[in-house]
Amino acid sequence: MEFDKIKNSWKNQKTGMTGNYADDYTGTIEKIYLMERKTKLKYSIATSAMGIELVIILLALMFYKNIFSELTIAGILLVIIAVVLGGISIWSTNILFRKDDIINPGTEFLKKISDKLDRRRFLRIYLIPVYLVMISFGVTIVLSENLESLSAEWKVFAYTITYLYIIIIYIITSRKEIRREKNEIEPIKQKISKLIYQAESE
Repeated sequence: MEFDKIKNSWKNQKTGMTGNYADDYTGTIEKIYLMERKTKLKYSIATSAMGIELVIILLALMFYKNIFSELTIAGILLVIIAVVLGGISIWSTNILFRKDDIINPGTEFLKKISDKLDRRRFLRIYLIPVYLVMISFGVTIVLSENLESLSAEWKVFAYTITYLYIIIIYIITSRKEIRREKNEIEPIKQKISKLIYQAESE
């Protein structure tokens, strides 16, 4: 969708909004649109990477399933389920910019956007940790089955490196998301609340 063309088309219509409100609405929607382009790119890259990894894992299970124990397969499947659920969850927060929503601006579209942003916060705080626990549990099962021949020291080393990697990735991504929420998303949510209040007060 070419946002500028759609934006100009509804600005030229008689929307029934005051000039300041129309300008604020346009500016807010444009900021959200630009933010979503970056978000979708990030989601697409992450989904593509996860998709490639899942395909490789599934192919390995199909062609070499005889060398894996049932417990190892269960652990791998748990990791796959967690990754798939995580992917579905993040894409469920995707903000869709339908033509009708832009051409016929209103509070319903703003409320949808606010709801999606709230769901992203809920996902980061509550669901992502659950998925990471599932992944960690699955990895633990796989490691416990395949590190039996190693000494205790090497087992500890393998577990430590694996869990440190998961924890570090989570901390880095969480800090980035928290900083982004504070500097970018919260101001937009405040603007949305103000626009909804103005529209419903008139």
